Amino acid sequence: VLAVRTMPVDTATFQLHDIKGQIKYPVTFREILPYLCLALLLAALVALTVFLVRKYRRKKVEAELQDPAHIVALRKLETYRGDRLWAPEKQKQFYSGVTDTLREYVVRRYGIGAMEMTTAEIFDGLKDKEIPQPLLDEARSLFVMSDLVKFAKLTVTDDENAKAVPAAVRFVTSTWKSEEEADANVNVNDKVGEEK
Repeated sequence: VLAVRTMPVDTATFQLHDIKGQIKYPVTFREILPYLCLALLLAALVALTVFLVRKYRRKKVEAELQDPAHIVALRKLETYRGDRLWAPEKQKQFYSGVTDTLREYVVRRYGIGAMEMTTAEIFDGLKDKEIPQPLLDEARSLFVMSDLVKFAKLTVTDDENAKAVPAAVRFVTSTWKSEEEADANVNVNDKVGEEK
């Protein structure tokens, strides 16, 4: 048998009280110290990572700027050789890479802001440069094909894909060689003028 007995309560003077909460002690510095050290260590790691990434990018850009424009372009175009990026789902990446490399080359070689220009604007800027018309037409068709792949989701055949990188390489090497020949002619003319 369980007998429950309660305390007698004076209902005339009784007041209801809420449950008492836990006693809160002040937080000490010793308790905060591990979290503070962890936050400082994390901040230092983030700062070090940002510093190293910026330094690496700066060195890469400086190295590219030290190399002539045609060397940088040919080096980048070499990475797009082969058929590993010819799959229909990768063609956009392939054509973007090839044409972006040519755009960067045009910027450094001719001083035209090709990165922000449309295909038509780029070739309007190049028409008064001393570039052979067949070479200009081949490069224009490459840019038009790239625009169709990027914006109209055109799927290009393997034969067309195989012609893209060689066309870009031809454009770079031909324009670079014409620049070298022009510089050689200027130097020869200067020497002849000095001898007279």
